[in-house]
Amino acid sequence: MGNRRGFEKHRQAKGLSMYRIEKLSNISDRSISRMESRNQNPTLFTLLKIAKAQNMRIGPILSKLEKML
Repeated sequence: MGNRRGFEKHRQAKGLSMYRIEKLSNISDRSISRMESRNQNPTLFTLLKIAKAQNMRIGPILSKLEKML
């Protein structure tokens, strides 16, 4: 499972809409949709903003990314 899918699953499990994440992270719901469908790669700053909006810790996310290299 990639981190983008992880964000999507976490968002859905918490009952958060893309619109709500947009408002919490100041990232457009269109961009969130593109990232979740793997049509856009997020920057580290974007990952941080989305993680914060979902009350997720970034450390485990970065560890998974490092293992993917």
